[in-house]
Amino acid sequence: MGNLKDYRDKELKKYIFANCISVLLLLGELNLDMSDHIVGIEGVGIKITNIVALLSVFYLYIVIFDSLLSDKIKFRLVYLWRILPGEFIFDDIRENDGDIRFTRSKALERYSDIYSEIEKITCLKQRRKYENQEWYRIFSSVKNEGAVFSAHRDYLMLRDMYVATWLLMVMVVFLGTVEFIPLNLNALVFLFFFIIITNVSATHKGKRFVYNVIACDINRADI
Repeated sequence: MGNLKDYRDKELKKYIFANCISVLLLLGELNLDMSDHIVGIEGVGIKITNIVALLSVFYLYIVIFDSLLSDKIKFRLVYLWRILPGEFIFDDIRENDGDIRFTRSKALERYSDIYSEIEKITCLKQRRKYENQEWYRIFSSVKNEGAVFSAHRDYLMLRDMYVATWLLMVMVVFLGTVEFIPLNLNALVFLFFFIIITNVSATHKGKRFVYNVIACDINRADI
């Protein structure tokens, strides 16, 4: 099985640099027109050096602050006020029967002990905690299954892309406020668009990941 977080040296790094370059383009910082500056190779070299310096500042800032955020904080940033998918997975299966890979009756039979315990819990907060704990216990037994591993990796990648976009937004606003760079509305709209896209993608993939765990566990039991 591969490295779960190899995306941090591949897709995530490319995503961050692509967004940094796009922001700099929108800010006009990648303009190499030397008409108002020193003419010649020296002037171009100074401009390129400034661009590389800005890219390095953006990238290092994102990497450093991202490393300070725990998984719990990142979960909360992605889901905000919403419930984590693992906290209502068993209720969702019973009420919606929305996965074609297994039937509701098979899930109710497979997890009859869990459903019996859920019925005894009257506190909603405790109920959600119990469902998430039981889901995680099942996940621990199937985490190396191909479908689970792939969905888990994709979720973590999209989650980190979402967080990185927020960090870049904060960086742009801060540097614009202190007048280190121009504060451009188009750049902020661009970043906010990707915040929405990555959030929707991460939550969708997160739910898929949670359901993949259940599907793999049920189908494995039938073998």
